[in-house]
Amino acid sequence: MSNDDVRALQEFLQELNFYKNKINGYFNLPTKKALIKFQKTNNLKQTGILDTKTRKVINELIAEKEKEEITDEDDDTSTASSTPSTLPKSSIPTSTTTSPISTTTTSTSASQ
Repeated sequence: MSNDDVRALQEFLQELNFYKNKINGYFNLPTKKALIKFQKTNNLKQTGILDTKTRKVINELIAEKEKEEITDEDDDTSTASSTPSTLPKSSIPTSTTTSPISTTTTSTSASQ
């Protein structure tokens, strides 16, 4: 996952009150824990991996929110959201077996 992908994930999880830390674009332990909480809440396998099933649920929730915002805009009561319309597909592992997202490609500091 790129830092922008992780940032989008963190923003999404923060809007749902799963992620409480600084949005920094690093897939660190707080991000993984927030993703596990999201997976648990949505009856998904709790892996801390942004797998295909987790991404599908996230994208469905984003689409639902956008639909509500469009309805609100029709009523002239909506404000724009900074949440992306979907999380980029590049974040999904391309193999059929998923493994934890490596933190070695993001940051060596776990305190972020």
